[in-house]
Amino acid sequence: MNTIQINPADNVIVALSPLAKGAAVEVPGVGEVVAAEDIPQGHKMAVRAIAAGEDVVKYGLPIGHVTKDIQPGQWLHTHNVKTNLSGEVEYTYNPTHSVVEPVEAETFMGFRRADGRAATRNELW
Repeated sequence: MNTIQINPADNVIVALSPLAKGAAVEVPGVGEVVAAEDIPQGHKMAVRAIAAGEDVVKYGLPIGHVTKDIQPGQWLHTHNVKTNLSGEVEYTYNPTHSVVEPVEAETFMGFRRADGRAATRNELW
């Protein structure tokens, strides 16, 4: 496997090794996509047509938008993808699902010494 689709909603895959022009890649839910140009390792390749201005979806979330019409198999990078961010805007992170399970704070039966070190009391019975 020389590519990865991180999320089934993604309209791109990522090359895990360089893809030569003409290389065929099987994409789950899409079928075969042929590289329209050389795709460098770590870069994105479109798995379906993306219209100019439409979002590029990676990780199941929009990461930017294309600046021109893109065909399946085309290389996506800074030459044809731009950020959706502009200016200074306040953003908040509101995940739709729990990313990690909450954990209890770890404690122990001890005390803090005057110099800041932790210690415990020894009891002999």
